Amino acid sequence: MREFGVRIALRAGAADVVRPVVRHGMVLVAVGWAVGLAGAVAAGRLVASFLFGLSPADPLTLLAVPAIPVVVATSASLIPAQRAARANPMTALRPE
Repeated sequence: MREFGVRIALRAGAADVVRPVVRHGMVLVAVGWAVGLAGAVAAGRLVASFLFGLSPADPLTLLAVPAIPVVVATSASLIPAQRAARANPMTALRPE
């Protein structure tokens, strides 16, 4: 919160405060999505005999299922960042 207070006190706009937080969250999501995709394809090949009506690398499944965590992660980083952008810099910089 102190970092956001400093940025706001130095006349940073709301987008200048929100953008780095959301970007960091999306980088983590992208890394997790890539690792999860590779793991899902590998695991799908191991259990291919149990999959009925699906291929181990079904593109619809591999793209649609991760969409839910992406939406959750986006809102989990966007909501606090927007709240921090609206914070009063004096309150954020005040020592506790």
